[in-house]
Amino acid sequence: MAQDSTDPAPENHARGILLVEPYDALGIALSSALRKYAPHHAIRATPTLAEAENAMGTIQSELFVLDLDPAPRGEIEFFDRLQQHHPNARVLVIAVGTAAEVRSVRGSAGALQFIEKPFDLAEFGATVQALLGPWAAQPAPGRRGTLRDLRMADIAQLKCLTRSSAVVRLESRSGESGEIYFRRGEIFHAATETLEGLAALEEIFRWPGGNFSERELPEDAPGTIDKPWAALLPEMISEEANDDPDSLGAEPPPFFAAAGPGKKILVIDDTEMLLIFAADVLGTVDRTLEVSTASTGAEGFRLAVEKQPDLILLDYSLTDMNGDEVCRQLLGHEATARIPVLMMSGHLPELAHTAETYHNVVATLPKPFLSGALLNEVEKLLAAGPLSPPPPGPEFAAAPEAPAADHVTPLSPNGHGSGSHGAFSVAPTPPPPSTPTSTLVLAPPEGTAEPLSRPANPEPGIDPPSSTVATEQKEVTAVIACEVVSVQLAPDFRMGAMQLRPFDGTVTLRMDGGGGSLVLPPEKYFRLGPIQLSAEGMIATLQLIPTSKSPDASAGGGDFAVDRVSAESAAAGRHVQLTGASGAPMRVQLIAPFQLLSVALSDDFEVSALVLQSHSNGVRVQTGNNSAVAMHFFVNEVQLDESRVLTSLSVGSRR
Repeated sequence: MAQDSTDPAPENHARGILLVEPYDALGIALSSALRKYAPHHAIRATPTLAEAENAMGTIQSELFVLDLDPAPRGEIEFFDRLQQHHPNARVLVIAVGTAAEVRSVRGSAGALQFIEKPFDLAEFGATVQALLGPWAAQPAPGRRGTLRDLRMADIAQLKCLTRSSAVVRLESRSGESGEIYFRRGEIFHAATETLEGLAALEEIFRWPGGNFSERELPEDAPGTIDKPWAALLPEMISEEANDDPDSLGAEPPPFFAAAGPGKKILVIDDTEMLLIFAADVLGTVDRTLEVSTASTGAEGFRLAVEKQPDLILLDYSLTDMNGDEVCRQLLGHEATARIPVLMMSGHLPELAHTAETYHNVVATLPKPFLSGALLNEVEKLLAAGPLSPPPPGPEFAAAPEAPAADHVTPLSPNGHGSGSHGAFSVAPTPPPPSTPTSTLVLAPPEGTAEPLSRPANPEPGIDPPSSTVATEQKEVTAVIACEVVSVQLAPDFRMGAMQLRPFDGTVTLRMDGGGGSLVLPPEKYFRLGPIQLSAEGMIATLQLIPTSKSPDASAGGGDFAVDRVSAESAAAGRHVQLTGASGAPMRVQLIAPFQLLSVALSDDFEVSALVLQSHSNGVRVQTGNNSAVAMHFFVNEVQLDESRVLTSLSVGSRR
């Protein structure tokens, strides 16, 4: 991408993406995804806005990715400084509760692009790649915003999504000034020097950008606006667009500009950013291509009949119909029956089914994909030309019979055996009915260190998820609430060993070195998952599953009630065995060190599992919340159930 003279790259600084993600595991996963989608960009991840500002001197940030969950402090001042120092940069904001109508009205003209959390990988990948393409080079009316275009419409969305209570002041470039009042994310008052209420709000939204600042909300602020923000903002943005149609609210152009007569391609997808990404990639590589776009199946079919393109890129899952229905309609119309279709989807079983059922689907491309994969397929299909004439008969006017499930042959990842070019790979077989989502596999980014090595000769029959994201060997501590089953005492009555049993399977994670808790939204806790044992029978890897269930509040307290006392002999010598009473077990906390090995994500980009690697059999047992009373042990035996989940373990004392 050509550098803009107004936003030069610091000497020796690489083009980059700066990610602000407070959740450690998601930061790792998103960083890995960004390396895949932007292999030529340096990626920096920070947990706070303050650290992000410190990191800006190390890379020329072309894209900022900011997670608003939880809401950061000082985001208004942060973006105000960003627009001054990085006016050509783009911003992707990850948020919960975004309004689809606001995103639709604002379109690509906004200085900030918003993506709803949780999001699917195809949307995330397309958005990142579109924002890193020739984003601001499009002529009107398809204007695409950068930080230079930061306006009150962008800032207002931030404050509403973070449920903020504050007053935001804008001193515009044209000399006006005004304030908007937010209470728990709702706009309830606005004022300029001469106006109040809705009239003032409309006036402020019309102003060009300027300097933004924030102050505390006064207790006696008047209430002059009473309308939910999701309904209010589209009205304000529409008014803004009416005053300045070249900069805001403009629909993307129906065609990517073509230098002359050439092949025609129609892209049908309901993700705006994928349409932009596909049109940019195709048009940049071959300026003679004429690229049309449609966001619904009905509009796509209409354009196919009208334009008769040489190739159709079709998403399987659309808002008004599925891609197989579009294929049926195309085959049933004389003008479109010979148009080849490249189908795109993250739903691989449906992709395979449609390709087998409809002969106009000549290739498939799993989402998300990189530009190289798209260009390779398009080049091959355009060279192959139109389909052979369909055999006579009315069968193409009606949907063919769906084959039995056991007759569906899964395709290779790209449908033609040439290998997957996507940033992620997904097993092509559908999950079992009891599994609501499939697990997405994250591969280590190219050029990074290998993931933590797995133990030699692991016990067969279980493997942790292969989402081996580079983790920089992050140290974590797992706290497992356990019941004391029995205690062994040496002849001198010193502590010898303890038999422990997890009592609710809930685990809390925390960072070592005072780093606080490792929290993954929306859950703060985890439950025990399958364990992989080393050749010595010790814990090698431990899988943890996010859960909303918190540990039992009574964990870590109580007395050890003895039910039976016996003297026993073993190879290590004689000892006294104290067996606990079953009715009132003593509860303790087992504290064990691990390294974060990998993060598994579901297909909607939620964390579905963490895999921890044990690097020591040393543990601590804590009988209360005061760590000073923790006793040091080592694990000497582990027992698992049929699902490879921990049922009990024996710990011996260190002498």
